[in-house]
Amino acid sequence: MDYEALSDELEGYMAQVLKHPVPKGSYELSQGEHGVLLYLCRVRDGETPGGLRAALGVGSGRMADTLKSLAAKGYVRRSADERDNRRVLAHITPEGRAYVEARYQRYREEQLRMLRALGDEDAQAFVRIMGRMAALKRCAPD
Repeated sequence: MDYEALSDELEGYMAQVLKHPVPKGSYELSQGEHGVLLYLCRVRDGETPGGLRAALGVGSGRMADTLKSLAAKGYVRRSADERDNRRVLAHITPEGRAYVEARYQRYREEQLRMLRALGDEDAQAFVRIMGRMAALKRCAPD
């Protein structure tokens, strides 16, 4: 089995599947801003900038700029931690949550369309194989 050739073929297919039909810049948020909103919406609202940095793997300057930009757009509000006024917490606003939900809905509709087009057997096999790949990724050393 030529795994290198298979890897090249897979890479080509993944690039086609993941290629987003909307031109870059069509969304009002950067990928990093979207990541912060997604984290606050789906993982933990009321997170510290340090917690966001650790979870998303970005530096302190980048996170400060991202939170400032999201606050200016009305998608995040920053407030002092009630238990420790020295700490700042980032909270997603209703407008930020609506943005994430609308974008997720578009993603979900496209995902459902593709799974239905695969048919029952191929869709189940695809999800099973992706699950195996995710498990292998979790077990692999960094």
